[in-house]
Parts: sequence; C-alpha cells; structure tokens
Amino acid sequence: MTVTEDFCVREGEPAWVSAVHSIKKDDGSIYYITTRSYRASSNDGYMWMDAFMIDHDTLKNVSVYDAGDDLDECGLEINYRISDWYYSTNGEGWGWLFEYDVKDKNLYVPQTVFVDETIPIISDRYRVYHFNGKGFVDKGESAHKGLHKSLVNYYRLACYFRTKNYLVRVDQIDEKGTLRYASWKSTHDMSRQPDIVIQGGIYDKENNTYRFTNDGYDYVVCYSEDKPISEGIYEHHEFLLVRKGCIIVLKEEKESPNDE
Repeated sequence: MTVTEDFCVREGEPAWVSAVHSIKKDDGSIYYITTRSYRASSNDGYMWMDAFMIDHDTLKNVSVYDAGDDLDECGLEINYRISDWYYSTNGEGWGWLFEYDVKDKNLYVPQTVFVDETIPIISDRYRVYHFNGKGFVDKGESAHKGLHKSLVNYYRLACYFRTKNYLVRVDQIDEKGTLRYASWKSTHDMSRQPDIVIQGGIYDKENNTYRFTNDGYDYVVCYSEDKPISEGIYEHHEFLLVRKGCIIVLKEEKESPNDE
C-alpha cells in the first residue's frame, strides 16, 4: 500500500486537479507532475504545478525544477484574474496554461502582468522549462508555442475568438497599449502565416470593442448587439464586423467552444 507524507500546502487546498503527467527520468524513476487550481474569490484565481515521486511505498512532494527535495521551491504558481482569461480567450485558453509538450519535453508556465487591476492577468506569454532527463531546466520566456513566428513580439493577448469562417487574435504589443490585429481562415490555426495583419488600433472601453483600419476597410472586433428573446429579456451577442464606409461587408458572430 502506498502512503503519503506531508505535502507543501498552498492556500485553499484541497484544489481541483486538471492534469497529471508521469515522466520517466534517466535513472528509471517516475516523476509525476500535477496542475492544480483554486478560486480564492469569484474573480481571484490561483493555478500551480506540483511534483511527486514514489520513494519505496511513500508518495513524496518534491521540487518541480529538479525532482529534488527542496520543498521551498516545490511548485510553479500564478495568481490571475479569472474573468479576464475566460473572456480574452472565449473560454478556449485553459488548456494553454501549464501545458506539458510530451514530444518536445517542454513545460509552458504562464506569465502574468498588471493592467490597471490589483489582480494580475495572464499575458499568453510563457516561461519554458525543458525536461533533460533529470529535471526541468529554465529555457527563458516564449510567446504562445503555437503562434506563427511573425507574431511572437507582443506584451499580452487582448482578445481571441472564432467565427464560422475566421480565427481572430488581437494582441497588445507594448505597455503603452499599441494593438495588432491578425486573422486566419477558421480551418487554419495560429501556427500558419496570418491572412491579414493590421498594426495600430483603438480600444473602445465603453463598448469593449477593438477597431482597426486597413485599405479603406474598418474591422471591429467584439462588436456587440443585444437581441430580445422575450419581453424585457435580451441576449448578448458579439461579432467580427467589417465595413467599408457605411456598407457592412462582413458580420459573423463569435462562436463559443460549445458551438463546435
């Protein structure tokens, strides 16, 4: 029977476990890493990674970095604003956090930034740790691993979503708030060369929209409408809107992951 010893405890444990990976070391021992999440309040989230090994019949909490016994650094942790990441990625970004690429043996630890809030937001930039057979080695910071090389320079992800025919990404390029628009056909992903890239846009905070201009066309990301569904009850919808002057060239609704 396997028993457990005292683990390095985080605030709010027990927490929800979203992923478990078993990694074989060069010496034949097995190294287990888990991703765990905890909600401190309605909008204050924590996510971290812990490591474990089985020593004879005891499950031990060890260091994520090198599978040693230094419990002062037993985990990699972020604190973040839950609503921001959900809405910024349209609910699709949870799998990007603490992702372990089995093929490349790289672990992607999300980085956070402060943007006019007391709780940091996830930037969609990552600290990369490579497993070398003994432990994880810090390889430095990286953009989203699936993003085309022409788009890797940015400060944080502002907005990401799909419509029936398009995949859209808006990035804040620097701390000053400079924006960049990129889009692909919905059958492609972000690793492909984008079909359209527009540098420089305007964020309309009141309407929560991003507006870009290119060759006489206006691109409005997250254009919103409230549609009545019964008396006094409205349903909120958001769109990718493209128009030339007063003529609407394209209007496609944002799709949720459940629509696929």
